[in-house]
Amino acid sequence: MTPGAYYPDKKVGDWIKDPDNQDQIVQARDDLIHLKNLLAGKIDGFIADRLSGATNVWRTRNGNKVTERAAEEKIPVYFIFSKKTVSLETVEKFNKAITELQKSSDYKEIVRHYFHPVILLQTIDSNWFRLVEYLGIFAFSISGLVIAYRNSSTLFGAFLFALLPSIGGSIIRDVVFQRKPVGALKSPVYLGIIIATVLVGHLILWLYDFYKYRSRKEQVVSEETAIKRQRIFTNILMLCDGLGLAALTVSGVVVCVVVKIEPLWLWGGVFCLFKWG
Repeated sequence: MTPGAYYPDKKVGDWIKDPDNQDQIVQARDDLIHLKNLLAGKIDGFIADRLSGATNVWRTRNGNKVTERAAEEKIPVYFIFSKKTVSLETVEKFNKAITELQKSSDYKEIVRHYFHPVILLQTIDSNWFRLVEYLGIFAFSISGLVIAYRNSSTLFGAFLFALLPSIGGSIIRDVVFQRKPVGALKSPVYLGIIIATVLVGHLILWLYDFYKYRSRKEQVVSEETAIKRQRIFTNILMLCDGLGLAALTVSGVVVCVVVKIEPLWLWGGVFCLFKWG
């Protein structure tokens, strides 16, 4: 619990005040320290305002380690003034200012700024979102591998062809947005997926060529076989490009929301993405 904090739920308040429960209570001055204690195993949970708690969890990237349980009790927030030092006229001006703020664009900006953590906490740190990112990187790695194979590139060339479409765009995006650390470089998982995909894929293609052609000592591939192979690889390339583009567009839009890019920039970036693709 936080010393001096008010907990509206009567059962929670009575439980905190009960002398028999004091040995089960760990006090800290703010929610960030509560979160650190929770992650360190010093406490089992803590009560926090949803915006404050979600913001701290989101900024420390611990959404996959913390489970949120919404309280049933909801109360409005009030400003309390002293009758001795604040006049009724000042209170009326204050109420009028709040009403004017709610009608202004500034109010929407404030809501959008503080509402992001609550929404993004359910997205960025979720398993399905990571799966979408991994799927996009895997699909673009396959595309790069297919292009490298069609151009008879070396293994190093295959790595380059797989690296550029899978994480090259995200690196440029993060550099332009001055986002630190660069998302694609903060975790070895992304590079691991690319390396594993290229190595396994390169081995499969080498074995395919060896057993289908070299083992039969075929020196010349028939024109019909070459066309068939070209059609197969073209279909794989189109499928993987479409899958990778769709998956990484989702993560790109979320990053734009995180760094608070204006809608005009966002739609312009999506347009360029599809135009370039």
